[in-house]
Amino acid sequence: MITKPPIIASNNDQSQSSTRLATLVCFFVGSLILYLIAVINLDQLVFDEAHYVPAARAMIEGNSNPIPEHPPLGIMLIALSMLVAGDTPFGWRLGSMLAGSWLLIGLLLLCRRMSLRRIIYLGCLLLTSHFIYIHARIAMLDIYMCALLVWAVVALNNCFLAETLRSRWQLLLVSALLWGLATAVKWVAVVGFVIAVLHIITIKIIGKRFSTVGKLDRWYDDRHLQGISLLSAVGCYLLVFIGGYSVPYLLLGESKVIDAVVEAWHLQHRVPVNHNYHSPMLNWPLLLRPIWYEYRQLGDGLVRGVFCLGNPVIMLGGLLSILWSIYNWWRQQSMLAFLILIYYGGFYLCWTVVSREASFHYYYFPAVLFMTLSLGVNLSSLLDSRWRITAWLVLGIAVIFFIYFYPVLSGISFPLNKHLRLWAWFQVWI
Repeated sequence: MITKPPIIASNNDQSQSSTRLATLVCFFVGSLILYLIAVINLDQLVFDEAHYVPAARAMIEGNSNPIPEHPPLGIMLIALSMLVAGDTPFGWRLGSMLAGSWLLIGLLLLCRRMSLRRIIYLGCLLLTSHFIYIHARIAMLDIYMCALLVWAVVALNNCFLAETLRSRWQLLLVSALLWGLATAVKWVAVVGFVIAVLHIITIKIIGKRFSTVGKLDRWYDDRHLQGISLLSAVGCYLLVFIGGYSVPYLLLGESKVIDAVVEAWHLQHRVPVNHNYHSPMLNWPLLLRPIWYEYRQLGDGLVRGVFCLGNPVIMLGGLLSILWSIYNWWRQQSMLAFLILIYYGGFYLCWTVVSREASFHYYYFPAVLFMTLSLGVNLSSLLDSRWRITAWLVLGIAVIFFIYFYPVLSGISFPLNKHLRLWAWFQVWI
């Protein structure tokens, strides 16, 4: 009789874990199917695929990285996708689709302490994200970088919640490795790594000055890294990050990694500023200069397009949600709210200091991920209140906008003269 309640609790926990796992599997498979539908309609290279797919072909043939301004890992992943599925539109993009689904699961795992109902709500909202959908269906570097950086945050967050010292160390080093790999896809991921290091330093320096009793949910709680010294945490984190960044270069036989990085740095500053889709960072949240990744006339008055425009509900509602997350973080000192704020702010505001003359709407992608997470977390908290109709209404409108813009997100053909203005609402959207 004494052992019965723990057994029942254990069975309940196991049942809930199984249900959550099944839910995550359903979202992974469902999102992959969504990305697969009509992906081969885009039978030619789209936007920057014109650079990355030929570079991947060159790697397959054993040549060095033909676009050295970019780190090599993203191109290697595109090449791997082509080796698995062939040098076809499907083969170019298979890796992107898988990365997009893993990205979605990573965002859900950041909220694993929420109720199952709220996680399902968040997952449905993420499926309506135009940014994730578009980049999961084209062979560009951004979806690989974003998938790796989200899982780096997941690993670090789980490190903070781990109960044993061994688990903390393992997850800390996995996080550093993932940050290194993300930066080996695109340099901007280093911003997230710097944020993570600063967070670790903050915990170790100020955490002991505050009362840390109760649940491990305060962002500054020094129990998150109990048993790990500041020097060892930062030192090992940095070393593993450098290792993760260097591995792709070494696999390509590039022994002078530092020289390759210096060359890439100089080449990055030669991007022409007079690009037709150049967009200052202040334009990104307000959708003032989105990009047509694909716009091609097919004959018979038909056009095929891929319009890199964020879902208006998520983009504009997300800004309000970020403000609410600031309030929630200040009031509750929540770890999740803090992570959302620092990574959204870091990946957006970093462009105020990055010395790059040309910038584009899709640079907002990493920040949008955490803004969407903020919107989903805050709205899902209303599901058990009298304001639940608001949450369902916003999700419904987001779904409607996704369906409405679907023809110019998915690349299916449409009549030029009759329907273009349905999606290009403003002159700057053309």
